[in-house]
Amino acid sequence: AAPDWAYSVNDTQSKIVFTGPGFESAEEALKPHLTNNPRFIGEQEARKLVETTERVDFTAAGPDDAVLQLYTSGTTGNPKGVELSNRNLFALRKGTADAGLAYTQWEDDEVVLVAMPCAHIGGTGLGVMALASGLPGYVLAEFTPDGLFDAIETGGVTRFFIVPAAL
Repeated sequence: AAPDWAYSVNDTQSKIVFTGPGFESAEEALKPHLTNNPRFIGEQEARKLVETTERVDFTAAGPDDAVLQLYTSGTTGNPKGVELSNRNLFALRKGTADAGLAYTQWEDDEVVLVAMPCAHIGGTGLGVMALASGLPGYVLAEFTPDGLFDAIETGGVTRFFIVPAAL
């Protein structure tokens, strides 16, 4: 719902909001609820900016710098932004890889499906683990059984994480 999205945009004081296919009306829906005035960038404009903007050097984030902010579900009021550092985000990958667990052994030809909500660590975490391993991610806007099977059949997906309710 627009007020919920706007809450997160306001809380983060976002200067840019990227919208993709299916979210073309997000700006119109969010504007009445925003306390700041972020720039909305659609898919085509984002692609054009990537192609035409001069690359600049940047300072890499350190291990304790916040690199990701996820929101709680807000069951006791407004959602709370939870900042994760590089150390938080990648500690799980290192710990499980060092333990030699089968699900953390990645092959170079794998494709990882990201189908769980990216507002939660389960969805985002798997995508980050794939990225850190140099693997491509196949991202679904929302989980559906047909989407899962299509991703396996046409997208070459070899790994995915889903919650029991999706089974």
